[in-house]
This record gives sequence, C-alpha cells and structure tokens, in this order.
Amino acid sequence: MSLRTKALVLVLLGLGLALGLMQIGARRLVLANFDRLEHEALLRTTDQTRSVVLTMVEEFQLRSADWADWDDMATYLVDGNDGFREANLTADSMASCNWDQVVVLHADGRRVFSAQRDREAGTLSPVSKELDDLVDRKLLNPGTDAVVAGIARIDDKLYLVASRVIRKTDRSVAAAPGRYVTSRLIDPAWIERLRQFTFLDVHFHPLFAPAQSATAERARKALAEGKSSIAFERGDSHYEGFTRFADLEGGPLFDLEISVPRHLRGAATQMSEALIQYGLLTAVVLALVSMMWVGRGLLRPLARLLEGVTRFQAGERVVVPVKGQDELARLTAAFNGMVQVIGEREDALRLVMDATGDGLAVIDFQGRVDDQVSALARERFGAPAGRILWDWLPVDERFRTNFQVNLAQVADGFLPFEAAVDQLPRRFQDGETIYRLEYRGVWREERLQGLLVIINDATEHLSAERAEQESRELESVVRNALRDKHAIPTFLEENQALIGSLNEPLPIVELKRVLHTLKGNTLLFGLESVAHAAHQAEDAVLADAEIEPAVARVKQAWDSAQQRILTVFGNRQDQNVELEEREYERFLTAMMERNADGQLLDIVRSWKHAPAGVVLRRFSRQIEVLARRLGKEVTVEIHDPGCRLPRSDLGQFFSSLVHVVRNAVDHGIEPAAERLGKGKSAEGHIELSVRTVGQDFCLEIKDDGRGINWEAVRLKAESATLPAENTRDLEAALFADGLSTRDEVSEISGRGVGLGAVREVCRRLGGDVHIESHAGLGTTFRFRFPKELVDRDLAERVATLPATNLTWPAAAAGA
Repeated sequence: MSLRTKALVLVLLGLGLALGLMQIGARRLVLANFDRLEHEALLRTTDQTRSVVLTMVEEFQLRSADWADWDDMATYLVDGNDGFREANLTADSMASCNWDQVVVLHADGRRVFSAQRDREAGTLSPVSKELDDLVDRKLLNPGTDAVVAGIARIDDKLYLVASRVIRKTDRSVAAAPGRYVTSRLIDPAWIERLRQFTFLDVHFHPLFAPAQSATAERARKALAEGKSSIAFERGDSHYEGFTRFADLEGGPLFDLEISVPRHLRGAATQMSEALIQYGLLTAVVLALVSMMWVGRGLLRPLARLLEGVTRFQAGERVVVPVKGQDELARLTAAFNGMVQVIGEREDALRLVMDATGDGLAVIDFQGRVDDQVSALARERFGAPAGRILWDWLPVDERFRTNFQVNLAQVADGFLPFEAAVDQLPRRFQDGETIYRLEYRGVWREERLQGLLVIINDATEHLSAERAEQESRELESVVRNALRDKHAIPTFLEENQALIGSLNEPLPIVELKRVLHTLKGNTLLFGLESVAHAAHQAEDAVLADAEIEPAVARVKQAWDSAQQRILTVFGNRQDQNVELEEREYERFLTAMMERNADGQLLDIVRSWKHAPAGVVLRRFSRQIEVLARRLGKEVTVEIHDPGCRLPRSDLGQFFSSLVHVVRNAVDHGIEPAAERLGKGKSAEGHIELSVRTVGQDFCLEIKDDGRGINWEAVRLKAESATLPAENTRDLEAALFADGLSTRDEVSEISGRGVGLGAVREVCRRLGGDVHIESHAGLGTTFRFRFPKELVDRDLAERVATLPATNLTWPAAAAGA
C-alpha cells in the first residue's frame, strides 16, 4: 500500500473519527444545552403565564371597586333603596360589568340581593347554591374589611369571584354596612384574551374533571406532590408546561397547560444527522481540506452560537450572525427566533405592566431594582440600570434609612409578611408631586424572592382628601356654633392660648399636657387635622425625636383651621347677653319682692358669665361625639341649678376637663355586650352636675361604668417607681404624667397626661379634685373650688333653689 493511500486512509479514518466525535459532541453539547434551555425557558414562561392569570383575577376584582364606594349602594343596604336596585341591579348592568352572578350582603350576613344572569335570555335567576355555600362558609364574607378575589368551582365550572366591603364615600360610618360578591365564568372569550396577552396556546384542566390526556394525568400526579410547575416533552416537536392554581380555600382547583414548539431541538437534530450523512459522503473529496473546513466552517460558527447562548443565559438579548444556509446556520437562526419569541413575550408582559397606569418595579432584598420596570416608572425616574431603589427614586436620607432598616426586617421573615411590609415608607415627595408606595410580595415555590413596588402619583388625590377633610371640619364647627353660639369664641380663645404657649420653651411635662389638651379640644370640635398633628407631635416627644418640626406642623394646622373658621364667623366677639326663661322669672321675682338694689345688681352682673347649663350641655355634646366614634350608647343627665360661671377664671379649667370626659366614655363606659353580660342596661349613664357644697363650688362627672382598676394602677405605678402603698398613693399615681392603664395609644386616650393636666389647672385656681370609684359600679370625679370664683351672693341664693334635671340620650344631644 502506497504512502499516499495510507495517508488518504488515515485522513479518511481521522475524518470519520472526527465526524463521529463531532456528532457525539454535538448531541451532548448542543442537544443537551438546548434541551435544558428550552426546559428552563418553558418553566419561566409557565410562571409568567401564572402571573398574568393572577393579574387578570386582580383586574376583575379592581374593576368592581367603585361599587363599594357608592353612597346609594350603602343606602340600599341600610334603608332599602328600590331606585338604586331597579337602576343598577339588573341583567343589563351585570352584563356591562361582565358579571354572571351578584350577591349583596348586609353586615349581619343576610342577602339583600342575589341573582344570576342568563347570558342568552338576558334575564335574572337565583344564584348557584355553590356560590351561596362559599358565602356561608365565610370564604366570600369573612367578617372583616378584607378584599377577597380568586377562582372557584361553581356548578362544575371555573369562575372568577371577588368580594368587597361596601362603604360610603365619606367614610363616616363606624362599620361597613355590608359587602357584595361578584362572579364571572371563565369562558372561551376569557381564555382567548389570556392567549392574546401571552401569545401562547393555553388550556385549563379542572381537577374535578377527568384528565384530558395521558400527559395531563401525569402532570396532575406530579403537581400533587408539591411542585409549583413542571414540563414534559411531547416528542421532538413540542414542550408542554403545567402549573397548578388553588381555590379560595387553598385547595387544588385546576392545572394550567401551555404548549411551546421545540424549534431548537428540531434544527439541532437535523444538523447532527446531516453531519453524519454529508460527512461520510464527502469524506474522500474533502479529505485534504476537511480540517480547514471544520475549523472555519463549523467550529467558529458553533463557538459564536455557544457564546450567544451564554449571553442569553445572563439575561442579554442577543442576535448571533447567520452566515450561509447550512444546518448550523439554520440552528443559529432557530436560536435567534427563540430569543425573539421570548423577547416578545417579555414585551407583552411589559405591556400588561404599562397598561396598569402605575409605576411598577421589582426589587430584591438588597434594594436592587430589576431592569423590567413599567413605562410610567421609566418616564418619571429614568431607567434603573441595576440601581438601588433609594438611589433611583428622589428621596431624602430619612426615607433611605427607614427603607434599608425595614427591608432587612422583611427579608428576615421574623415578623409576618404583612406586618413587616407595613413598616416600609409609604410616601415621598419630589418637588410639588407627592408619590404613594404600595408593596406586594414576589413569591416562587412559597418562598419570598423580592417585592413588587407600586408607585402612584397621589398629589391630586391627597389634595382632594385635604379639601374634603377641611369641608368636614368646617361643617362640624358650624354645627357646634348652631348648638351653642358661645362655643366658638371660647374654643378659639382657649386653643389660641394653648398654641401661644408653644412659642416659648416648655418643660417636657408641660409640653405633653399642652399637646394632649389641644388634641382633645380640636378632636371634639371635629378638627381632625389639628388633632392628628398634635398626636404626631406627642409621638415625637415620646420617641425623643426632633420636636420643633412636629410642633411647627401643629401650629400650621391650627393656623389653617383658624383661618377657615374666622372666614365664616369673623373675628368679632358676641356682645349680646342672653337669658334663659327661668333667669328672667327669677329677676322679676326679686324685683317684686323688693330685694336690695345690690342683690339685683349682682344678678344683672352675672348675666355676662356663661350659664352653667350651656357649659354642661357643651360637655354633653362632647360625650355624644366620643360615644358615636367608639360605637357606644350613652345617656347623659344634667343637674343645672341655673347659676352662671365666670369664663375668665374657669375657661382654662373647662378646656382641660375634656380629658375627664374622654376617660369616662373611653375607659369607663363598657360596650353594650359587656354591660348586658354584667346585668346592666345596654346604655351607659353619665351625670354632669354643678352645685355648692358648704363653702365650695362643686362640679361632678359621674359614670356607671366599670370603675377604675386600682390593681392595674398599682402595677403601673410600681413599674414607674411611684409610691403605691395605699389609696392616697394610687390616686396620686393616677394623676401622674405618663401613667395610663391603657396598653395602646390612640388619638382619644392612652398618653397618661390628661388627668395630670386637669389637676394642675384645678390646683392653680385654688381648687382640688377627688375620686370615688367602685369596681363594676362606676367612677365620680368631683372638682371643688372656692366660692370666690363665682358670685358669692348668687351662689348662696342658688343653693336654696331646687335643681332642674334634664335627661336625654347622647345620640340626641346634638339634635
């Protein structure tokens, strides 16, 4: 055998071996890698499709949000509004909202309206029993303000269901009057819409029906073992992915199937087969140039393709250059096509994000922002480019620190997710624009992967809220003025004095008292903006934070409220003197009895003072406001002997007395159910009285509530290192600043400074306060002042007159 022949044989053998190795390597390298890529891509697509379905469920729930805020809907629940029912609860209205069933519930759970729409006939019929069962089992009527949305099985079909609380738009009611439930059939039109969103062939497999194929049955068993999603090969042409959805109770409901062509597998298979066929046939001809061809014509394009695969795995959208028309070029074209398809799906999901009209961004637990953000977010804040959220958004240092600390708390998972997320900042301001933040968890296989941050421009909404709040506050002030024309000048004078004291440096104890008194006064007159600012200032004092900005916000809120009040009432003091009929009759009697001129002058001079009845009725209306806010029933009894009280001396005392009134309603009077359980009437009883006792003038506030828990006072006093050996010590501790028997702080009570402020003013006027309290029977606060504070002769005369008792329910006190 000649050397050329041996060389040719060796070349042919080497070429054959090389072709064989290339074929094996191609199968292992190309097919294995692309199989893995296609499998991972399908799992990502399955998860993305799952997110789209959940987004469409949330869209159904949000579409019906406005109904929950209709005043007419709330009126229909409470009083029955046939006009609302005839105009809105009809087959046409349900069709316009794409609802198949509607159930309107009263707060006590009874059905106010319940109907199912016949799509073909356009008529109404009773709702499905299975929907009623979901309501009865508290899945769609949980007894809380929670919004419920999901997919449920009804009459062996899949339905979107949503349940929302119905409230009046002014949010003035203490509790929601009811809620309503809507449902929509997942029909072919809805599924077709899902396909248009995802560009996928999507099928639903209800678990209450037999599996439609062997693959579906196989997926059903695999998903039952706890996997969130799974993929199967359907020959060499397609991949099938499955993911499972739960019903409202968290039980398995249906499997979602998507089918994706295997572009890469087909092209890779053809290429490997062609390598064998053409390689063996052309081995002799290409023996001398085979190695050069392999090096330039195969390995280099394959290297470019593998480089593109690596870059694609890193998240980059790549296009690998295609040279020629051979199998490798076709494989490269198939790869480019797969990248394009996946990119189109990502673009479709981005369109869904952009269509929400919100600024959306996903962050990890280091605060890094994913590049996929909504159009609104990119327009307002620019492309994130892997930046940290607090560097991407125009926020201050306080926001940065707060977000970093609380994001770490969310990542730790020590607190429940909802509680931890609630600690994250909810608002920031950029120039004149105010943004509001909401957060949703990003979960995968029941593990929290990050947060979806929803950014909304809330400037107009907050401005409207402020305007609405200012209108409510002014309306409340006007109501008080109509009831008692002396109330507004006195209210403005007392609170302006409190605000004026904030202009000077005050000891912490005195600052707490001023803020607490200011909060109580303004809250009872309906000035919630001022009361809220005072409450936040109290928080700043307790947290040892910066006090000056918080106090400045209190002054600003009061100045704004005062200007609105003065716009309506002006700045003039009432110069008129008004007499009650019994005072007029008393004066006539004194004249007919020819009393001394000095006595008549004393009576006339007293007319410049405030009638005691007016003052007591003002406190009665405060009790009315508090009782309504706390959902309690209270009856007020007033003992008014007909005397008058000097505003100049006792005005400051009456301003601080609001703390005792609040405690009587909030701490003292029990809820109706608790009172009935103790054998008491459902309504609480509070007595307000003015009288003389010996040489003293006395004002009493008495309730028949639960009484003071002296054991709780003792424990609180010991924890504060205060004396607690006897009753005298416990009474002193009760008036100590910072001591409260409440474990939580609200805008009504819980600071522990109110009673201390009352005692301080009382003693400054030469008076004193005494407490009588018995467990389960009630509490009496008795304030005694020297007679010099009122007209001495008039007080002695009043002591000989019979008292006039007026009793009415607190709910009617403001009528």
